[in-house]
Amino acid sequence: MIKNVIFDCDGVLLASNDVFFECFVEGAKELGVAVTRDFYIKVTGGGMMDSVKIFMNMYHFSQPTVEYIIKHVDALYKEKAKEHGVPLKPYVKEVLDYLEEHQIKRFVASSSFEDVIQQTLGPHHVLSRFNGTIFGDMVKERKPDPEIYLTCMEKFGLKKE
Repeated sequence: MIKNVIFDCDGVLLASNDVFFECFVEGAKELGVAVTRDFYIKVTGGGMMDSVKIFMNMYHFSQPTVEYIIKHVDALYKEKAKEHGVPLKPYVKEVLDYLEEHQIKRFVASSSFEDVIQQTLGPHHVLSRFNGTIFGDMVKERKPDPEIYLTCMEKFGLKKE
């Protein structure tokens, strides 16, 4: 029997990937770079430094230039999220209802930093429906490294099953 579910946030709870992609395209365009969806998919879910390395290799930019783009894209995303919000994925509330009804504990483990999750997921009033959260600023390694999930399991006493 399932006792616990650990959710990622971006692309699972929030329909944030398209919003972030728009911001990424806009930020890179300032340097005359047309970012493809394939490139975006390569850097999604990882940490900033992973994105910087991939960007540097593909476009031959210096690290400070790429870090500027990433910080600018992050600011654009936060601005768009604040102005327009980021929609929940379909059926999130229904899935949470089901899990609560069946007394299955719910956790969020997201590579995004806590302030971003509070800003994007907070307005949907679902954070209180989770038994615990782990954010990207609480771990050293980024996905696909399993550290964030292992940290969640350790912090909340979850067993590998």
